[in-house]
Amino acid sequence: MKLICTSTENGVTIRIDDVAAGQEAAVLETLQHCWRGAMSAIPCPSGGCRNIGAMTDRIENGSIFLNLTSTLGAQINPSCIEECLRHKLQPSISNVRT
Repeated sequence: MKLICTSTENGVTIRIDDVAAGQEAAVLETLQHCWRGAMSAIPCPSGGCRNIGAMTDRIENGSIFLNLTSTLGAQINPSCIEECLRHKLQPSISNVRT
């Protein structure tokens, strides 16, 4: 998988390309559970996910598109999100750019 994280005014946008056919929903579910606190027993090493207030997503043509919006008064650091994604999706992630 290839990953692009980009900082925006209100958060971070993420594009994950080259997801294995049929695995898009499973990858997305893993990230949703993590970022919504369902997997708190396996914490993100950066702790940056605590600043995510909302997440929208879509799957299209083997890619996953995410828009992360920060909680009120907080900022989402793309480097922290990159670290989190590497932690949750290794060894499948390559070519991470912020």
